[in-house]
Amino acid sequence: MIRAADMVVPNLVSKGKGDMKNEHELDACVRSQRNLGHRYFPDILSIAIAVAMISLITHARGYSMSPQNTTQIDPSSLDTSDAYFEMMGPKLKVHFTIYRLYGSDALSSPKRSFDPSVSTIHELIREIETKLPGIRVILDEEDKKHPVIHVIEEAAEKQSKIFDRLVDLNYSGPVGFIARELHRRDITQIAWPLSGDNTQMYNDTITDVKINVKHRSVRDVLTHCVDKDRYYWIIWDATTLQEFGEWTTQIRFSRSMDVGSEHD
Repeated sequence: MIRAADMVVPNLVSKGKGDMKNEHELDACVRSQRNLGHRYFPDILSIAIAVAMISLITHARGYSMSPQNTTQIDPSSLDTSDAYFEMMGPKLKVHFTIYRLYGSDALSSPKRSFDPSVSTIHELIREIETKLPGIRVILDEEDKKHPVIHVIEEAAEKQSKIFDRLVDLNYSGPVGFIARELHRRDITQIAWPLSGDNTQMYNDTITDVKINVKHRSVRDVLTHCVDKDRYYWIIWDATTLQEFGEWTTQIRFSRSMDVGSEHD
C-alpha cells in the first residue's frame, strides 16, 4: 500500500543526499515526513474498503442510498404491499397510509404478484382491491397536488374506528408524538410505538409539525399535517392489536426526506 507520505519521500531523499551530514539525519528527516503524512493524510485503502462495503449493502437491499429511490426494485419480487407502494408512490406521485391488524397477513400475501405497469391512480386502486381481498381503499384528493390512498384492512376497522372520530387539535411538536397528544385528549384507544416494540420498528420524532384544526377526522389530521413535498411515500402506518383484553391502535410516522429526491 502506498500512502501520500511515502510519495513525498523520494524527492526528499534525492534533494538531501548531498546536504545531509550523515545517515542519521536523513533517517530522522524521513521519519518526520512520514509522521506528518500519517497525521494529515487519510488511509486511502481504508476509505475505499468502507465505500465498497456500503455499496454492497445498499445493492443487496435493492435500493440506492437515497431512501426515496425505488427504481431499482425488482418487479418480480413485488409480493408484499409495502414494496409495491414504495415503487408506485414515486411513479404516480401518490402517497399512502396503511391501517392493518396485528398478526394478519392480508397486506403481506396478495393473491398474485402486483402489476408494476399500472399507469394511473385509479388503475392502482383497482389493482390493490383485486389483489388484496379484505382491503378497503379510500382516495383522498383534498390536496389535489398530493393525492393520498388510504389502505384499510377491514378486519382492523371492525375492531377500531378511531380514524373517523372528529377532533379539535392545537399541537406543535414532533409528528411522531401526535398519537400521544390524541391519547391525552380521551382517545384512549390510540397509542404510539414504544422503544423495542416489535410491532413498530420506527416512529418519526424528528420532523416538527404545527396543527390547529377543528372538527376534523383523526385520519385527516394525521395525513395532512406533514409537508408531502418532503415526506416519505408511506406517510404513516397504523396497527391495531389487543393488549390486556383491550384493542389499541399504534400509529407510526415514516420519515421526512431531503429536497432533491424523486419528489422533484
